[in-house]
Amino acid sequence: MIRSQKSLRLWVVNFQIQIRNLAGTGILLLSASSSWQIQSASRRPKKVEKRFSRGDSFVHCFRGIEREDEIGKKSSYYDRLGYWDSKYTEINLDESVRHGVLIPKIPIEDIGVESLKGRRRKQEDRFLIEKMSENTVLVAVFDGHGNDLCATYARDNFTRFLQRNLKRKLKMPAALKKTITDVDQAFSELAIAHSNTPEDFYEDKSMRGHSEQKQRMERDPAKSGSTCTAVVIEDGYVMTWAWVGDSRAILCRNGVPKRLTFDHSLEMRNNPLRETEFERITAAGAEVTESDGEYRVHVPEHGSINMTRAIGDIQLKKYGITAEPCSYEELPIGDPDYARITTVNHNCDAFLVLLSDGVSGPLSVNEIVSQVLSRDQAIESARHLVETALHMGSTDNCTAIVVPLGAWGKYREPSSNVRYLRNFIGSYNRY
Repeated sequence: MIRSQKSLRLWVVNFQIQIRNLAGTGILLLSASSSWQIQSASRRPKKVEKRFSRGDSFVHCFRGIEREDEIGKKSSYYDRLGYWDSKYTEINLDESVRHGVLIPKIPIEDIGVESLKGRRRKQEDRFLIEKMSENTVLVAVFDGHGNDLCATYARDNFTRFLQRNLKRKLKMPAALKKTITDVDQAFSELAIAHSNTPEDFYEDKSMRGHSEQKQRMERDPAKSGSTCTAVVIEDGYVMTWAWVGDSRAILCRNGVPKRLTFDHSLEMRNNPLRETEFERITAAGAEVTESDGEYRVHVPEHGSINMTRAIGDIQLKKYGITAEPCSYEELPIGDPDYARITTVNHNCDAFLVLLSDGVSGPLSVNEIVSQVLSRDQAIESARHLVETALHMGSTDNCTAIVVPLGAWGKYREPSSNVRYLRNFIGSYNRY
């Protein structure tokens, strides 16, 4: 069928690519179930007038074989078959050949991000968007607590530790998880060294003296911690992620949300590790309390925390708060709300969004996806998402990163469906 197309024959001859590999990976084919019956014998496509040279045949095959549709609009075979419906029309040729699927070029400058202090006194959220190499993009969200020292350290050193682990020949999944534990260990060592340094004795009893003492206490690294949710996309196709804490990553596939993370907390719902987390925390001597459906870990002389895993928090380590990260292997199997995936399907994946809990708290996953889909650009979507969370009553720092993928714009929703009155008549449901 497709082999009969002259341009594809030229492409196969010129580049000596095995036909069965093309059929197996589906390059330029929708899928094994895609119907080429649209081009029936009685209704053949018009002959392409432009003849491709031997050197151009490869490029034109990836761009699509040009044709006129019924209304005279310029189109292509994969446009007509529905394989490609995206604003990103420039194909990454090298990666497409390497992986056997169409992979668009998505500029890093198109990634949207918004981070606002909200109603908190200080901004303790940090984020990272970095092009580690020509074909590797790293995005991460760090939600600090206690103060911003741990989140800032993680942001500033995460790439360095990850590159070091990759140079040690670790595969990306193992390297990413080890990077989180390496950041935790390095920051914890700095915090311990700082706590062993004798503090200056303040004899100033004035208001200024008390203010300086309070500021020094607030900047204590021993009281600082942070979440970490990091995603690496290689070749625009292979996706790896790991996380610790309650910052979330959500993928929009076929217009519906697929969670890539669950919260490291003691929440009753959507928490496959709750029982083991609860046992570890209580065995270490911490107390678990519940108020209005929210579970918190209380530790003697150190207050409380709403998560069971985090970077930093050296004073809470002995009470079971660990920095051991999770990856897709820990996600529930067979749960339609989650996605255990390792590759991006640009035909149906519209975007990836990373969030701090200031955004994911007042908004459900469906509302988050709806808000992102309601805007044309990822930059606008991130800003609108954060502003909506604040409008819905979020009192926390709010950070959102929106990474547009191949199906960006395919599932556009014209208006918002957030129930704006629910916070005034009851508590919100974050799921």
